[in-house]
Amino acid sequence: MAAGSPRILVVDDEPAIVEGLCEALELMGYQVQTAFNGQQALEAVDQVCPDLIVLDVLMPRMDGLQTLEILRGKPATRDTPIILLTALGSDMDIIEGIKAGATMYLTKPAEISKVVSLISAILGRRRALEGESAGSLHPVASKR
Repeated sequence: MAAGSPRILVVDDEPAIVEGLCEALELMGYQVQTAFNGQQALEAVDQVCPDLIVLDVLMPRMDGLQTLEILRGKPATRDTPIILLTALGSDMDIIEGIKAGATMYLTKPAEISKVVSLISAILGRRRALEGESAGSLHPVASKR
């Protein structure tokens, strides 16, 4: 796997979801790190500094919303795209997740291909925005 490929952290307490998503992401060339609860996610973030996080809400020890709030308070992950992937699908759950700082909110069961496509789109858009920002910082040579 290429050293420059995007790093994805998948956080879910359901092994089947973690395995399926990891397999699909690795086939797409992403570097994938996993965690099975919020505490493990926070430890992983300190080691890996992911480019995107897929985060379940209903997990033991520390739920996804608590984890999300802590991640948004850390300078290293303040702007990291975070997709909440959860069985909670009421309008209030979605609003609460977005208010807590989620970039996107998907309800389970979600097709893995849909999740992978969404990840690719978010990271592609982020690269494009970073490229625009970097381009605007270059000095313009005067033609005088």
